[in-house]
Parts: sequence; structure tokens; C-alpha cells
Amino acid sequence: MTCRVKHPKFLNLQSILEDSFINEPAQRGRPKQAPKSAKQKEKKIIEAAKKRFKEDGFASVSMRKIAADVGMGAMTLYKYFDSKNEILHHIWEEFFVELFQEQRMRIDAAETATDKYRAACHAYLDYWFNHPDRFRMVFLNEDRASQDSQFFVNHADMESRMNEVFLPLTKQVFPEMDAEQCLVSMQSIACQLHGIALNVVTISEHEWSKPSALLDYYLDLLLRD
Repeated sequence: MTCRVKHPKFLNLQSILEDSFINEPAQRGRPKQAPKSAKQKEKKIIEAAKKRFKEDGFASVSMRKIAADVGMGAMTLYKYFDSKNEILHHIWEEFFVELFQEQRMRIDAAETATDKYRAACHAYLDYWFNHPDRFRMVFLNEDRASQDSQFFVNHADMESRMNEVFLPLTKQVFPEMDAEQCLVSMQSIACQLHGIALNVVTISEHEWSKPSALLDYYLDLLLRD
């Protein structure tokens, strides 16, 4: 009986190949996407969700519907966003960035401290009056924070961002106010702005005066000497 002995070089080569195969890390999951590609898909998802929320209402929209609108499976959508609430927060963030930009332009164009204060208030109200669908999407959808997430007002640090606009103006217009009084004043104007917007947007069948006139009436009382 003849015994065939493999050449040592062949044995070494075979060993190397086997080690390479055995030790090669398993490819798990989907390959990572380039940041630009991932951002483009996130933007596409946000735009689709924005359209859905506007047409159907937030409560009626599911992650599955959003996924179908962008041509992906629901499980794939969860790779980008944990919930539709998270998507909603991104949409709200877009709105407020745009609002504060417009507000800053109006403030910078005004001259006196009082005029800047008025400009800030009118810019805020005008934004929601000009975009009633966005007002509904922001203020008529309850922000439900899960155990592992934050409310939008905390996540986006909305209080600090509002204070950056109104606190310096409030101190200039009402120099006699202490810190607590300034806070109450800012909260009061926020309630007034949201109240006017809420009534004009949601009770549109009523013949309201122009939102600017409603706001000016309040500001005239607030700012009179």
C-alpha cells in the first residue's frame, strides 16, 4: 500500500488558508453607510413624515406608513429613528430654527429697545399665523416622552433659546424688574402669543381681528408709561 505524503510547503499553505478562513470575522448586520448617505435618508424620512402628519394627523400615522412612503421596511426605519415622536421632534426643530432666524432679522431691523421687543413678539406670532399647519403640528400634538427619551422642550432647550431672545429685551424695556419679575413677564407674553395663535388658527370660522391688532392691543397696555 502506497502512502502519499504531502509536501511541507503544501501543508504550510493549507494551514494558512484554513487559519484565514476560521479566523475571518463574520459579517453581521447591514454595512455602515456613509454619513452623507445616512443624512440624506433621514431627511427623506422627515419630509415624508412631515407630509403625513400634516395630512392625516400625528395620532393616525404609524411608523409603518412612514416607512412605506419612503420605500423601506418598518424595521429599516427603526435604524434611523426610534419612534415617530423622535421624528416629530426633528420636524419641530426645523420649524423653531426657521422661526428664530426670522425673529432675529426683525429684531435687528428695529431701532429702539421697545421696537425690538414689539418686533420679537410680532415675528413669533406671524410665523405661526403664516404656517397654521405647523402650529397644529407643534402645539396640538401631545409630546409623549418615553422612559428613555426627553420632552422636546427639554431636549431642544427651548426655555434657554426663548430666554436668549426675550430676556435681554425685557431687561432693556423694563429696567425696574428683578429676575423673578422678568421671568413672569416673559411667561406672560408667551401665553399671550400662543393664546392668540391658538384661537385664530383653531377657531378660524370666527371673524377675529387681525392677529397683529390683537397683539398690539396687549402690547400697548403692557408698554405704556
